[in-house]
Order: sequence, then structure tokens, then C-alpha cells
Amino acid sequence: MDRNLAAHMAFYAMYAEDMFSSIKMTNPHGTPQLDAHVDYGPPLSGADWNIEGEIRCTDTLGILGTLFNDLPFHFDTGEYFYGFLLKRRTPGGPVAVGDYVAIIRGTQLTAEWIMNTEITMDPFALKTGVVAYVPRGFHTIYKSMVLVTPAGRAPAAAGIAQIVGNAKLSVVGHSLGSALGTYLAYDLATYPMPGGAKLNVYAWLFASPHPGDRNFSEGFYAAMPDYDVINWDRDAVPQVPPLPYVPVPSVFQLTLDNVTIEPWNPVDLACNHNLLSYARMLDPTLVTSDPTGCFTPPKVETAEVSTSTDTG
Repeated sequence: MDRNLAAHMAFYAMYAEDMFSSIKMTNPHGTPQLDAHVDYGPPLSGADWNIEGEIRCTDTLGILGTLFNDLPFHFDTGEYFYGFLLKRRTPGGPVAVGDYVAIIRGTQLTAEWIMNTEITMDPFALKTGVVAYVPRGFHTIYKSMVLVTPAGRAPAAAGIAQIVGNAKLSVVGHSLGSALGTYLAYDLATYPMPGGAKLNVYAWLFASPHPGDRNFSEGFYAAMPDYDVINWDRDAVPQVPPLPYVPVPSVFQLTLDNVTIEPWNPVDLACNHNLLSYARMLDPTLVTSDPTGCFTPPKVETAEVSTSTDTG
């Protein structure tokens, strides 16, 4: 695995989360601009990339709408931003001109954490005819996923396949976005292109929870041999949900034996799950600052001890 490339991809997934936060706080119904002034790593600039489409999902379980109906950061259709399809327009960086990246954000809302705990078995029909089972919370979000472009809207896999064609596509996700990205990558890898052609799709999945049962894991591996799943062994999210759900094969595990720097607090759940932590462990040279504080232990205040022998 190319660790520098993996770290770049971790940043792309992070930007999906940053862009969602920007939408939620400042521009609920608009498309955010790519930020050329990121101060903690490589920028994702509108000068280098085009936003070809918005990836949206609908809360079909009704949880988000129930808890957040007073907050205007969803569309009138009940959809929420989950990511973007980007096309590289200038040379430089790890993605060639004309190639694409689909970035899918991780969990950002309290209600999404609630949905993540819905692990009832949901059927997932593999293209081989085998029925696999996946967690209902993840799968419910994925089944609603659409790609919205100026030309219209389509189911995510179909819309992305139509735009990408023969170009290379990288699907990138973190946490919840890794589970969603796993399903999307599978559907893209098995998408019926004209003449029996196959899409040139790769997946970069970080801090991935278990996306399905053993049938799903084996079916994904058979259809999608080109992927990297990268988990940190102190991260709790890749340990769930429990059996019958399992990881996909060939996970790359970050451990104390293969990183040169790690978050200072071994039990800090947020820092051990944070994408900036993943990027820094993969390639410390790409991270230019540490706004999370995950790699800077807090200073311990010590009382001054007087050495005076004056008893007054």
C-alpha cells in the first residue's frame, strides 16, 4: 500500500465531512465551494477540481426528520448531503487529470449515531444470486443514495457510472461513509456497462465498521479486488457491529508496530477515530498542523516548590 496516497485519500474523505459542516452552519441549501485554504494539510481547491454531482441520502427511517425538523439544513425532499463526485481538472497530486473521486462523509449528526446502532439483518442481493445480510441502519441510508447533477438525479451507482465512463474512479469514505462506500463500490464494480465493460473503480475506506455478513464479505471481495480498508487498532468503530457481521478481507491494520506517531491518549475514542489522526499515522509529512490536539499531550501544571530555609 502506498501510504502517501492513502493519506491523501484520508484527507479527501475528511473534506466531505468539513463541507457538510460548512453547509449545516452557513449555507443549508447551497453547494459549498472547495476550500483552497485548508491549514492542516493538502488543499482541495476549486481551481483543481470540479464538483460533478452531489451525493445525497434520505432518512427513510424518519429519525433525522423527527429530531431535526426545526433545523433547515436539509432539502425540501428530506435529503441530506453525504458527499460529492469530483473530477480532477489540473495535473499534480495523486489523481490524474480527468479521473474522479467520490467522497462520502462519516457520521456527523447525533441521529446518525442512533441509526448506526440499527443492526437488524437487512438482505443485500449479490449479483451472483447469493443473498447476503447487512446492518439495516447502514443499508437504509445507502438504498436512498442519489447523485444530483444540473442535468437531473439518478440512483448513485447509475448516475456515477454514466458520468465516469472509462475514467478511473476512487470511492473514498470514513466510518459510516466507509460502510456506504463499500456498498457503492460493489454496485459500481458490478454495474452493467455497455458491451460488458467494467468500471475502473478503486475504494479507499477508513475506520470501517463491519459492513455485512460473511456472504457479503466474500461477494464484495470477488467483485471488487481493488480496494484498501485501513483501520487503526485503537479505534473502536472497526470492531462493530458484532457477529454475524464481519470485515471485508484484506484489511490493513495500523498498529504501534507500523506507525511512527500515534494519538497521545490510547483511550480517547474521538482522537483514535479522527481522520486527521489516520492521515498523520499514514504519512506525518502531509499534516501541517494539529487542530484536534490529538498528538499534543496537555501540559501538566506543577506547583513551584520553595527551596528557602527561611522560617520567618
